[in-house]
Amino acid sequence: MYNQTAHRRPHTKFPIVGETKDVDGYRWDIRDIRTTRHGFDLYFGTPNNDHGAYREGGNRALILTEALLSFWQENRLKGHGFLFDLPAGRTTLKRARRKLGLNFLDDRAEFWMDRVEDLGSLSVREFSARHEVGKDVTSSWRLKIVGPVARQLDWWQTPAIRKILLSGMTLIRVGRSLGISTSHAFRLRIKAQQEFRECESIAPKLKSFDSARHPPTLQTPASHPSPARLESAR
Repeated sequence: MYNQTAHRRPHTKFPIVGETKDVDGYRWDIRDIRTTRHGFDLYFGTPNNDHGAYREGGNRALILTEALLSFWQENRLKGHGFLFDLPAGRTTLKRARRKLGLNFLDDRAEFWMDRVEDLGSLSVREFSARHEVGKDVTSSWRLKIVGPVARQLDWWQTPAIRKILLSGMTLIRVGRSLGISTSHAFRLRIKAQQEFRECESIAPKLKSFDSARHPPTLQTPASHPSPARLESAR
């Protein structure tokens, strides 16, 4: 008996809605689009050259697009909670990262090693601003890679750093700005305040001493010769 059902063309649950390329340049048929909250879409589909092998219930793979790769590369220093904040299963995302050669620990270490020169020559504040990294994270990695950075004894006696030490900022903020511990910031603030008070107390004495050395001179009007002198001179 003829089985019409067996020869019926199967219904496709996920029809083709578009086409795209993966990071290797291969074409894929898009069968599912999922919007992320990071400004790009995740595409699921099948290779373009599958010759119709896809059927209802077949596997739709996550397509490794340039947008997905860029998202992971640009945010490689962020934790797994952010990297996996995508509309796909965690196992699927892990497998995709493995195929792309991405590893959180390796990526993080590579980022810092690529910038080791700046890490040793710039202050924590300058490095954080240039490379858009948190100051606490910068301090931690500089200690790991470069080690304790020796500074000159009077490194804090510049006008810019004195201004920070004498400001109303909390010790925590001062420490983060200068790349030092809170206790170190406390000691330097005490020194800066002491020197500031000494300068204030010495300033009037210096002013009076300068006045004694250079008394003001009285301006006397120029004398004019009398008419009698002018007459005798003639």
